[in-house]
Amino acid sequence: MGLFFNEDRKTYCGTYKGFRVYGFGCMIGNNWYGDYYITIPRGESKRQMKVKDSVCRSIEALKQYVDSHLTELQQQAGLK
Repeated sequence: MGLFFNEDRKTYCGTYKGFRVYGFGCMIGNNWYGDYYITIPRGESKRQMKVKDSVCRSIEALKQYVDSHLTELQQQAGLK
């Protein structure tokens, strides 16, 4: 019988094409278990808001999501 603890944490991974990338999950052994997502600034306060549809299991899938929705995300963030 194994003993598991929920130690999921939000971790800043960097930026991709101007969007902040975060990971939410934990390391178990040498493997990452969790999701990646992007945030964009919204409103005058520029508070970072999570893009709901961007949650992906792998960083490569997240990059593909950003590439395919780039113009829409830039309009939401007010980058263009």
